[in-house]
Amino acid sequence: MSDDALAVGPIVSVDPAGVDHVARVALCRPPHNYFSLDMIAAVADALEALDEHDDCRAVVLCAEGKNFCAGADFSGAATYTSEQLYAAAVRLFRTRKPIVAAVQGAAIGGGLGLALAADFRVAAPEARFSANFARLGFHHGFGLSVTLPRLVGEQRATDLLFTGRRVDGSEAVALGRADRLAPLDQLLDDTVAFAADIAASLDRLDMKGSILDAVQGDAKSLQRQLVQRDKEKLDEYFTSVREVEARMGRQLEHLHDPVPVPDYEIPDADPVALNQMLECEAVMLDLMAIALQTDSSRVLSLRLPGESHVFTIDGQMLKFGYHSMSHHGNDPDKIAELVKVDTEHMRLFARFLGQLKTKTDAEGRPLLDSTVVMWGSGMGDASRHSNTDIP
Repeated sequence: MSDDALAVGPIVSVDPAGVDHVARVALCRPPHNYFSLDMIAAVADALEALDEHDDCRAVVLCAEGKNFCAGADFSGAATYTSEQLYAAAVRLFRTRKPIVAAVQGAAIGGGLGLALAADFRVAAPEARFSANFARLGFHHGFGLSVTLPRLVGEQRATDLLFTGRRVDGSEAVALGRADRLAPLDQLLDDTVAFAADIAASLDRLDMKGSILDAVQGDAKSLQRQLVQRDKEKLDEYFTSVREVEARMGRQLEHLHDPVPVPDYEIPDADPVALNQMLECEAVMLDLMAIALQTDSSRVLSLRLPGESHVFTIDGQMLKFGYHSMSHHGNDPDKIAELVKVDTEHMRLFARFLGQLKTKTDAEGRPLLDSTVVMWGSGMGDASRHSNTDIP
């Protein structure tokens, strides 16, 4: 990519990767690259700037020194809050250009979170990955409770998050935590080559070309050798490929559309206690509305468990657990409390619909005008475990 798109800072540098349409963003706090608010903000600034340069189609995220990022900088008293740090970290996940991280040495704690913010990872055998938050006695950070299960699955992620054990580069590839393995002395070159492959593919799509154009001669030769039925099947395959490419092309047309920034105040506390299901439900519905507003997802589902939690509504703790009141056996006290809980569910659902009515999409239309919303239950009468008349 061209030099006029570049900027260099004391903590993060941006420069061409030596191949067309690929930029390199490097952490410059060797040997361990401990992160702080200024480093994460600088990485976000660099990635957002590259988002605005059409000449850049893929980004290599790498680091100087022995380690990729060995965690947070605890060398002095922090001058920023966790809210400020997470506001900067969230920006990394909003950037649009594909990112390939080159991971050497340690990627620990938030450093692992930074590596997983990339779309792909190339690891050296000497790399060490660890989500060590549990061993330090606090909640997993940097989005790892979301990004890690997506890569390795729920069960393996639970193992890695709860134990905090270290994984080398070879095991990381086997688990799916990293995508490719490269010798340490070839790590950056192999990562750049990976990013260049991605950039070349995006370049072809941007030129409205088809992958079939590259094999058109071979395809015609093959068709001449086939019987009619096989010719028809081959034609079906080619048609399907072109239809997929057409859909990808339509998506790429909106790749650089501005993403709405939601006006959402993060709750003071994370409602994770079992008796805070209603509070958690409110937060989840808020996040679903934001996901639709920012076009982060177009299909969403939320399951509300019916376990034995005792809720507090309007400052008053109920007498019965949720599961107990759902199996009320016509007990009027249990039915009365069940009505309170179900009323609260409906109030939160109505609030969600209200958000979809007031929030708009990129074209200024209310989200509710283009969204299908369904609410249901697995039982028609929970007291009898009946599945007739399911709402």
